[in-house]
Amino acid sequence: MRIIEGACPAAAVDAGGRLLIPVFRVSFILTEKGINAVSLKPILCIVMEGEMRYIVSLQGPCDPHTL
Repeated sequence: MRIIEGACPAAAVDAGGRLLIPVFRVSFILTEKGINAVSLKPILCIVMEGEMRYIVSLQGPCDPHTL
């Protein structure tokens, strides 16, 4: 058994001229019989407005390089 973790963006949502892209932390368990998703937790949201990009953390201070 092995546990794999990573970040995964969801589909963008148009919110009145702004695009919102939620990002989730997902954990999987790999076994001899297959793959099971065991955890899906929202960690941040990317807000895109024109040329501007904002990262809104759902867990406190956010460093996008640590995703």
